[in-house]
Amino acid sequence: MFSPFFYFALIVRVYKYAVSQIILMLLYYTVAHDTLTAVLVLDKKGVLYYAGVGHNSDQLVADAVAAYKNKPQTLLKMAEITPKMQYTINTYMAMVRDPRLIDDLNKKIPMYLGGTVLQKRVWTYLVNRTTCQSTTTYGEIAANLNIPRSSRAVGACCGSNKIALAIPCHRVVSKSGKLTGYRWGVEIKRTLLALEKLVATH
Repeated sequence: MFSPFFYFALIVRVYKYAVSQIILMLLYYTVAHDTLTAVLVLDKKGVLYYAGVGHNSDQLVADAVAAYKNKPQTLLKMAEITPKMQYTINTYMAMVRDPRLIDDLNKKIPMYLGGTVLQKRVWTYLVNRTTCQSTTTYGEIAANLNIPRSSRAVGACCGSNKIALAIPCHRVVSKSGKLTGYRWGVEIKRTLLALEKLVATH
């Protein structure tokens, strides 16, 4: 027979584990303003889960909330910013101010990708194989990933991306060069591409 101390210690361990799981499921969003408005969703360790850019903060917050509506994580408005959170916010907003920094800083931001195997392959490709002041096509990405008949699937992966700029899906265009769908709007996609070229030439 176990002693009362054993049962007490067991209860404490279970309680601590339950609390740790609840903490892991808490995410926080904040709104930051610069050249564009950004809504960022992070955890306490500064890991970036979502980043939307645009002009309307209410729409961006609504998109972030919708993205986690049926998820196990609970999304809360950020009240207290940890140093790691501040690092991620500052680094992200530096990319908003100067897109020339995207190709360097997006590798320094801790990001939670989630997603399917194919989505992760496409998003990783965008981070490592696209560059400022250039575009690629869905077909080119599919070919480079050795799935040449999957350009539509690549497009769907780009559409599922929840981290604007850091995962630069705005650099992906149709075969004809036309700007196609973008989670935060085609006009924002056009703005980002124009801003990259504008900044990159100075």
